[in-house]
Amino acid sequence: MLSVFTQDRFVRNLAVLIIASGLGAAAGTLIPLLSGRSGYRWILVAFVAFLVPALFLVIRNVSRTLLFAFVFALPFGFAFTPFGDAPYHEGGAQPVVAFVLYDFPLIGLTVSWLLKAYAFRTRIGKSSVVLVAILWIAWSILSLYNSLNRWLSVFEILRMVKLCILMLVVSDLIRERRDVLTVLYALLLGMVAEGAICAVQYATGSSFNLGLFTVGALNRVSGTIGWPNTLGAYAAAITSMALTLFLARLGGKIRAFCLIAGFAGLFTLVVSFSRGAWIAFLTALVVGVLVSYSAKLISFRDLPQLAVILLVAGICIAPLAGPIGQRLAQTSLQQGAIADRFVLNQIAFNMIAAHPVLGVGINTFVDVMTTYDKTGLSYFLPYPVHNVYLLIAAETGLIGLALFAAFVVAVFRAGFRGLRSRDRLVSASAIGITCSLTAILVSNLADVHLRTDVLFALLWFGAGFAVSLGRENLSV
Repeated sequence: MLSVFTQDRFVRNLAVLIIASGLGAAAGTLIPLLSGRSGYRWILVAFVAFLVPALFLVIRNVSRTLLFAFVFALPFGFAFTPFGDAPYHEGGAQPVVAFVLYDFPLIGLTVSWLLKAYAFRTRIGKSSVVLVAILWIAWSILSLYNSLNRWLSVFEILRMVKLCILMLVVSDLIRERRDVLTVLYALLLGMVAEGAICAVQYATGSSFNLGLFTVGALNRVSGTIGWPNTLGAYAAAITSMALTLFLARLGGKIRAFCLIAGFAGLFTLVVSFSRGAWIAFLTALVVGVLVSYSAKLISFRDLPQLAVILLVAGICIAPLAGPIGQRLAQTSLQQGAIADRFVLNQIAFNMIAAHPVLGVGINTFVDVMTTYDKTGLSYFLPYPVHNVYLLIAAETGLIGLALFAAFVVAVFRAGFRGLRSRDRLVSASAIGITCSLTAILVSNLADVHLRTDVLFALLWFGAGFAVSLGRENLSV
């Protein structure tokens, strides 16, 4: 019967089916799961749940509605475990069935994509990014051979497969200029919402049970992401994109949203007090400005605008000069946290030397680190090495690291292809997503954000977005 429908009618009927079944399934699943959660989580989850049907009334397109809901929900890193909790595990996925808040619109988005592909006999897009991603996942599966805890490894691999599907869906569904705008608005509004929550957390000194909260002289906040350093990495990724897009002088309301999100992101960056995130943001912003200038999207006349934004932001955060200086002063190599990271690096090098091909098994660094630790640190600090590249090499070998590097290169090449677009929005968005990915990659030089639900999903989503922007037949 699908053949008798036009595409518009098919989309409307599909909307009714997905939204009705999705809301029913979500309500039936979330209500019992949230019985022990804080009231604040209730409010946020309900807000995101009702966002989908409300958006549909405005957007009138299923795929775009679900796409917006997914992107907006990205920073809300709440996990739900319908079959019970598992002991907390550092450095990767938990060995338990868990749903993150963004999984619910992702399920609807995937179903919509599959039904459209079947109904209209559309071809699923292919790219070198997808091929390298599959090879990277396949090699991670091979690391099971050395894994001493295969359940942990399997659950991390399943998360990679899920996010690879996300990348494929996003790269195939974003085909029009309106889709690009949908993604940008969702990313920017998500940053504004996160900034508002962080402002309330900092002002009240409470996390509202939305994440792990660092109490101390710095009063660091974690937003809804779970940890201050990861929050900072997220803010660096979105803020660098927002300011780069603002400088590109895009028309319409999107430029105003970029400015608002930029200020929200700068505030969030500061109150996360993450030095790694500050460095990542500055690096990504410099990359964005240089690439935009080379692509002739900005000129020297636009740079004073950036200077004014940073000056205004600096004036607004001037009351925090003391805590910022205190945080910057904590950079001695003998300082505890930094010294411990050097020891974790050595443990990772010992693992790589012992298993250079397949590694010790994905998601098992913490489980086996005592075997490779000559200092005893692992007995009272059982954390993964705070460098995601060393972690990948230790757990999946040097070939696993090479495949991840090839994946990153393929993603950047896809993004740079978008620079050739005649549409200013598309070319600027290609630079913006390049900024975001740069911030994520730099922040992971001193942390393992790519093993968190929020930043790992943002990386794979960014990869899919970059592929779609680099597609030659993207409708403008």
